Amino acid sequence: MNSLAFCLRPGFRKHKKVAISSAGWLDETNKHLPILLNTEQLIVPKHRSHAEGCAGFVQWGILETDNSKARLRGFAQDLRKPLAFIEDGFIRSLGIGLSKEPGRSIIIDDLGFYYDATKPSRLETILNSPRRFGWFRLFQSKRAMRRIAQKRVSKYNDAPLTLPPSLARPRDRKRILVLDQRAGDASIKGALANELSFVLMLDHALKQDADVFVKIHPDALQGGKMSAMSLALMNFQDDADLNIVSESVNPYVLFSAVDEVYTVASGMGFEAVIAGLPVHCFGVPYYAGWGFTIDHVKVPRRTARRSPEEVFYVAWMMLSRYVDPRTKRLCSVAAATKRIARDVKRYQARKT
Repeated sequence: MNSLAFCLRPGFRKHKKVAISSAGWLDETNKHLPILLNTEQLIVPKHRSHAEGCAGFVQWGILETDNSKARLRGFAQDLRKPLAFIEDGFIRSLGIGLSKEPGRSIIIDDLGFYYDATKPSRLETILNSPRRFGWFRLFQSKRAMRRIAQKRVSKYNDAPLTLPPSLARPRDRKRILVLDQRAGDASIKGALANELSFVLMLDHALKQDADVFVKIHPDALQGGKMSAMSLALMNFQDDADLNIVSESVNPYVLFSAVDEVYTVASGMGFEAVIAGLPVHCFGVPYYAGWGFTIDHVKVPRRTARRSPEEVFYVAWMMLSRYVDPRTKRLCSVAAATKRIARDVKRYQARKT
């Protein structure tokens, strides 16, 4: 089996062993990972003899914090075994990742990390090719997107469904929603962006004839992490059109109260596309450069024109895997949406 087949075809029979770069991914937060990788056992190989029986090798995370990832890639190359790069998927869990709630999905790529625009990923390569997906796959994609928007399913799903007071009042001007990210997140650098990108984004938004609402990232609100918007907010703190949304609120509820969305590289930007809003990108996330976003940074490699449904199909369906925590089996994005929506309903009922 080559690396591409390892990523695209989990198979009916479980692998005996799959190797991962660090034991940090073998905790309760990732208890569904063996199911998502279709393996009986996940191991961290320290020596070549440990690695020989592995069906494939997976690297989680782009940052090279020690030599474990390089060692893993070396084993894969020496043994000529599949190598894949994985990250949390687009429908992750009820609570934020820092809550330690187990993740329910991953996105898997054999060329690199899907958010890394510094080089072609499998996601970008497929989208940039002449490949067509057929009407039925795009029908499935469109139906899944519609259900996600209707059920208001996001990456994290424990946020209230009530608008904050600043957005609940009647609107008399255009409204722009500006998305924060976690400071230092690898997806920012991977999107050819930096801290200054957030300053430029907020400056552009405040030059419009509009009320501007900055949604602070959940990790900065609940997890004790820093906001990537910190410098931008300091520079424009006295602007009368600037409003800070520090309350936790479901993304789709937010989308219902604004007219446009500005982002550097947030995954929430594609959720705004799913909701039917115009989206400005000040970095190069995986969904930028295909013709349906307003791009302020260009990637000459991305020459194909793609619809949101095509990007959704490749990113959320072809290269993603989902697990139903009740059945402990792999499931479709439609089934994952249905399950998380039910769990959210129970969670909200317990809170009332």
